[in-house]
Order: sequence, then C-alpha cells, then structure tokens
Amino acid sequence: MCSSDLQTSPVPMPATILVANDHEWTGRSLETVLVSEGHRVVRAFTGLQSIGKALTVDPDVIFLDVQLPDISGLEVCRRLRGEMTLREAVPIFLTTAGQAGRAERLDALRAGAWEFYSQPFDGELIIAKLRTFLAAKCVADSLRRAAVVDPSTGLYTEQGLSMRALEFGSEAARFHRPATVVALTAEPGGRRD
Repeated sequence: MCSSDLQTSPVPMPATILVANDHEWTGRSLETVLVSEGHRVVRAFTGLQSIGKALTVDPDVIFLDVQLPDISGLEVCRRLRGEMTLREAVPIFLTTAGQAGRAERLDALRAGAWEFYSQPFDGELIIAKLRTFLAAKCVADSLRRAAVVDPSTGLYTEQGLSMRALEFGSEAARFHRPATVVALTAEPGGRRD
C-alpha cells in the first residue's frame, strides 16, 4: 500500500525488499540500513534462491550482489526482467564488493538494473535513491491498477469491466431501453465473487 505525507512522495510502506548476497556481513549491513527505515527484508544467498523468492514474495525492490555463488547477479537480473511476473516497475539494485568501472555499470543497466553500487555502501545515498525509486514504483502500480485494458491480453481489467457496465446501464437508462450484460471469465475453476 502506498502512503505519503506532505513532505514525501508516496511510497509503499513498509516495502518488501529482497536482498541477495552470500556474504553474511554485507547482507546484514544492508539489511540493517533498510530495516531501520521500516522496510521488511527477505534474504537470499544464491542466484536460484533469488529468482525463486522474487517470484513468490513479490518484492517492491531487489538488491542483487553481482558475485552470487551459482549464477551472477547480472544473469539473475536478466532472468527476472525476462519473467512476465516481475514487473518493470520493480527497482533492481546491483551491488559489488569491488570497484566497478564504466563497463560494469553499463552491463548492469543493460541487464535491467536501475542502479549499481560498489562497496563500501553509502547508506544515506541508498535510502535517498530507494525513496525515489519506491515513489516511482508506487505511481506505476497505481496506474497499472487503474488501467481499463490489460496490456498483455488486450482484455478489459476488472476496473474496465466496471466502467463498461456503468456505461451500458447509463445508456439504457438514458434511452429507456433494457440492457443485458453477459460476463465471462477466463479463470479456471469457474465463477469469482
């Protein structure tokens, strides 16, 4: 749920943040910074764990270490961006223990990351960027929920069906005609109330 006050942009609070890092100290230090801001942190230690948790937990933000033991963070980022269930509005931060040059930063951005950080982390900078990215995600999520047509199927969303039903009812009342509306579901298992 997005929240806001007069001095900040709307952000999901508390945000669920996936932190994938196999180095205990690094993962815990990042977790401490994020939890101190009121966020919920879910940890993963491998690339495969990261993918699994990202698709089941539905995180608001993901922090991936580039040097995960089984699959590189860059490859995890590419795979997550390729999954339809992980929306483009989910910010992904890639992190590395070493210094990163221009080529590494470009690789991270091309893989779908929103930001790339080298250690040692600047907690204040991370929190400032996180707030900005969460505000953008909140706006994107609210626009997606308000959409009339699902872009992946081309079918009306629940919001779109409600609007069309109101239009049909208004037109029937205005012209004093009866109206019939038939609703079909594509969901297995039948009817949804």
